Amino acid sequence: MLSARALTGTKNARARIIHPITIPLLAKIESHITRLPNGCWEWERKRRGSKYAVMEFDRRPRSVHRIMYTFAWGDIPDGLELDHICRNQYCVNPFHLEAVTHKTNMERGDFSSMIKAHCKRGHPMSGDNIYFRPGNGYRQCYACSWKRFD
Repeated sequence: MLSARALTGTKNARARIIHPITIPLLAKIESHITRLPNGCWEWERKRRGSKYAVMEFDRRPRSVHRIMYTFAWGDIPDGLELDHICRNQYCVNPFHLEAVTHKTNMERGDFSSMIKAHCKRGHPMSGDNIYFRPGNGYRQCYACSWKRFD
C-alpha cells in the first residue's frame, strides 16, 4: 500500500519536507489532468475498468485518486475507503475526496441505473417476482430462476 511516508519522506503528508520522488510523480500526474470548471481534476489517461484513474508507480498499477489523497491528507485510515463527493470517478482532486465507511459510500452512491423494472425476458422485477440470492443479496427474477429447474 502506498503511504504518506513513501510520498513525502515523513509520516505527516502535510510536512514541509517533500521526498525527491514526489515532485516528478506529481508533475507526471499534473501532465495528465484536465481541470474542469466545476473544480474536478479529470484524469485523461488509463482507467481501471473504465472506472478509476490508474498509473504505474513502483512498478505496479496504482489508483491516482488514492495517490493524490495520500499526498494531500496522509494515509487512508484503516476500515475507510475514498468517496468522490463530486460523483466523478475520474476526478483526482484531493479536495473532492473523502475517507468514509463502505456503508456511507454506498448510501451516497447513485444506483438508479442498476434498478431494473423488468428482467431480460420481460417479467416485472417487483412484488412477489423478486428473489434475493442468499450470500450476495442480488435481485433476481423469480419466474426466470424457477424456469431453469423445469
